[in-house]
Amino acid sequence: MLHRLGLTLLLAVWGQIAIAEPIDIKLPGVDGSEFSLASQRGKWVVLNVWATWCGPCVEELPELEAFNELHKDRDAVVIGVNYESISRTDLQQFVSRAGISYTVVMADAKPIPGLPRLKGVPTTFIVTPDGELARTYIGPVTAAGIELLINDLRGTSTGG
Repeated sequence: MLHRLGLTLLLAVWGQIAIAEPIDIKLPGVDGSEFSLASQRGKWVVLNVWATWCGPCVEELPELEAFNELHKDRDAVVIGVNYESISRTDLQQFVSRAGISYTVVMADAKPIPGLPRLKGVPTTFIVTPDGELARTYIGPVTAAGIELLINDLRGTSTGG
């Protein structure tokens, strides 16, 4: 019962975005490579838009790292989208100090083609294995919350 109540509350705060076509986002990686969201087809993608100056963003980094570590070799990945004007070198240093192992790309505080307009950071988008935008959430997330949401989207949520 408590699990179902928690899931209901979680789903109430996660907004639904109905975009029926696969999206693609192309942004420069913090490592200098070019990132394309289409390269992640076949996996769930947790696309987290954040900034180094944002306290709630920094606080959720360990949760995103934990989720990514658990799923990266299986069925889901986290992609961090840094949304601020910051040099590549400064961002690389921040990523290293924070212990972020998932892919981080740079959006330079500009609108991100393919995504809805941001209302704040952190904002997390859930992208299906087919590349469709399934959900969006404004505010910090937890590994357990992401897990529940993806399980619900898959239809594999377990009751309790």
